[in-house]
Amino acid sequence: MKKNMKAALLSAFIFPGLGQIYKGCRVKGCIVILLANIILLVAFVFAVKGVYQLALSPGFSGTVDPANMMKRLLSETPAFHWLIAIFSCIWLYAVVDALLGNWKNRSS
Repeated sequence: MKKNMKAALLSAFIFPGLGQIYKGCRVKGCIVILLANIILLVAFVFAVKGVYQLALSPGFSGTVDPANMMKRLLSETPAFHWLIAIFSCIWLYAVVDALLGNWKNRSS
């Protein structure tokens, strides 16, 4: 298997940025990993905040209707959509860069 393909698979299926580190671009890989982690953490906080507000709402009963709960959650936390879109862009950049980007150290 070609090394570019291995790097792209690392970034695609393990975590964005690992392909860059595998190819020798440590700084770029660390930046991508840091950005992806920050975006995912903030998205998680927004999701938990939305679920918490939904659970405390007066219309919440003991039974859970998943479709209704998801609809209300998505309407009450619009920032979650943007954060997931930003993460998707970072992920796509990491995969494409790992697949098509240049090697830092060509002797390896």
